[in-house]
Order: sequence, then C-alpha cells, then structure tokens
Amino acid sequence: MGTVIAVVVIVGMTMVLWRGLHTVSERFSGERERGRAHMLGVVANVTLAVGLVLSGLLSVFSTFVIIPAGPVGVASLFGSVQPRPLSEGLNLVNPLLAVTPMSTQVQKYQEKYDAVTKDLQAMHVEMVLNYRLLPDKAPEVYQKIGVNFANVIVLPAAQEVLKANTALHVANEILRQRPKIKADVQETLATWLAKYGVELKEAALANIRFDAARAQADQRRGRGDV
Repeated sequence: MGTVIAVVVIVGMTMVLWRGLHTVSERFSGERERGRAHMLGVVANVTLAVGLVLSGLLSVFSTFVIIPAGPVGVASLFGSVQPRPLSEGLNLVNPLLAVTPMSTQVQKYQEKYDAVTKDLQAMHVEMVLNYRLLPDKAPEVYQKIGVNFANVIVLPAAQEVLKANTALHVANEILRQRPKIKADVQETLATWLAKYGVELKEAALANIRFDAARAQADQRRGRGDV
C-alpha cells in the first residue's frame, strides 16, 4: 500500500515538473532564446521519462513480496484479511495488499505459576512450553486474536490448565505423580490451543515447590517428629 502511494506521488510530481518546464520554455520566443527553450523542453521530457520509468519499476516490484524462512505472510486489503497465507519465498500479490509476517517457528515460553492442591496446599511450579502457530491458521489467528496471540491465548490457557490439574491431587501425590500430571497438562493444553490454531509441541513442569510451612512439615514427618 505504501508503494502505491509512493508511485502516485512520483507520477504527480513528475507531471507538475514536466508541465512547469514546458510552460517556462514557451515564454522564450526570440531567436536568441530559442536554444534555451529547446533545452528546457529536453529537460522536461527527460524528467517525464525518468519519473514514469521509476514509478513503473516501483509498480512492478510492489507486485512481488518475499517471505523469509520461518514466518508466513498474512495479507489484508483495506482491513479485509485474505484467507490464504503467503508461503516463504517469492509471492506475486496485489500491490494494494498489506502483508504482515507471523512466525510459525517453535517458540519457547517459561513462566512461574502459583497453584493449589486438592487439600488446599499452596504450590509453585515453573512451566516451560514449546509451541508454534499453524501456518494455515495464521490468517484466522491474525483476524480474531492478533499478532500477540501468545499473551492472549497461550499463557492464560497454560495457567488455567495447570491449576485445574493440580487441584485434582493432594500435596503428597504431586511429586510422585509428576509424570502423570505433566502428561495430563500437555494433553489438555494441546486440545485447548488447537482450537485457536496453535500447536503445542511440549509442556514441561520443573522446580515444583510448596510453601515453607508445608516443606517444614514434610521434613518433620520424614524424621518421625509428627
């Protein structure tokens, strides 16, 4: 779109200069001024030719869009999103289209979450997610959610799924059943994100900690003090 505006501006300025130079050249009427008038006419014609060639080249180049390896291009025409994404490589497009790149590479997110067990014990979990945007879903995600889809969909979903799963287990089971909890979180979260065009590659739970009071109680229980 910006290129089209540039072409219009160049053509407009070229025509104004061409007309202005011709107008000035027509004012020279004497024998001694005929050479100057001829020179201005030549300059006017050269200016017109250069302007038209430049605008033509810009018009041709604006019909090609190069998408690098990794993202896809989401094209929109006056705010209307096109249903098919542009794949990597050279694409022939309408010069009026605006193209927004959206990465389809695997993204890593790491965050600490607070949760509560079934017996109401506070716990803290560090979750690591590997996910990516599905290329065919990029236009839909761009239209309905936006380029910042991770903060809108992925991260809140991860927190809700984690809380829902830890709430099914008492504190004493959490560490023993961590592989099962991890698998349940990954399966549920993958299903949730798939509805929004996001593929979950891996979900990992690390550094599971309970509040200090809970940790001290476990230590006393281990020593047989209680």
